Amino acid sequence: MPRLLLWLLGLAASAWSGAVPCGQCLPVETLPEPLRAKSRELLLKTLDAEALYTWISGLKPMSSGMARFEFNVARADLAAIEEARQLASAWRCGDSVLATVHHFQRVYEGKRYADLAVIHRRAFRRMLERHADFFAPYGITPSAEPLEALMAIEYDPTPARLRGMGYFFGYPEHAIDFFVQAEHDRLRTGQMTPRSFYSVPTFARAERGVIWAVPLHAPVQEPDRVFRRQAEKILEEYRRRRERHTTAAGVDAVALLREWLDDGSGFCSLDHPGAAERPARAARTDVPRRK
Repeated sequence: MPRLLLWLLGLAASAWSGAVPCGQCLPVETLPEPLRAKSRELLLKTLDAEALYTWISGLKPMSSGMARFEFNVARADLAAIEEARQLASAWRCGDSVLATVHHFQRVYEGKRYADLAVIHRRAFRRMLERHADFFAPYGITPSAEPLEALMAIEYDPTPARLRGMGYFFGYPEHAIDFFVQAEHDRLRTGQMTPRSFYSVPTFARAERGVIWAVPLHAPVQEPDRVFRRQAEKILEEYRRRRERHTTAAGVDAVALLREWLDDGSGFCSLDHPGAAERPARAARTDVPRRK
């Protein structure tokens, strides 16, 4: 098959999948100049934390907590939250990712809290499909906007909230089952169920990077091992790429992700299969290249 035809077929496949030219993925350059460096710094913070496993492969359909906020509900100063939302507004790659700040329902001592969240849209949709029976009573279907699903669960006052959040974060189901049952027991007895914790490393934290609760002294289960193997493979590749994109000025998180999410034809999307396995290669231009 002629090489031009192969390129055109690849171009069509990329367009059909919602991919965009890599120069339009994570367009931090479109932000007001004073926000560009801050957006890049915050993006790197998400990659160094557990959101790496959302950006790459959707192992965690959603990650949050990379930046946290609080405000007095009686005299709400939302300047920091508004800036964070602006910074994250450039974290788009076609329609394959959603990044924003979401609030929590509960108010503690007059304060409400909020978190930065990154959502891998296709992984999130697959999660909603797998657990359709759980989400149906909320009116949530696989095509629901992630923030609608997130807020529906956030405002549930029952332990079901913990199950929904566990699904969002991609924790193993046995850990979610334990955590929900432990909350039921706490509400019934007033006592916290003894527990141990299983953790998976991130770049920023070799210990307690991604963490979930399990029964006290419980043996490690195969879903824990599977999650860890997948995460460590991604983390190993991230370390290589992070070093490649480190200069005296720091780490260029935008260039790193654009290169990683490139399907090989200059188009980028979080949905490209095999992104987690592709090794680093020489830097590309930010536009599709003809062969």
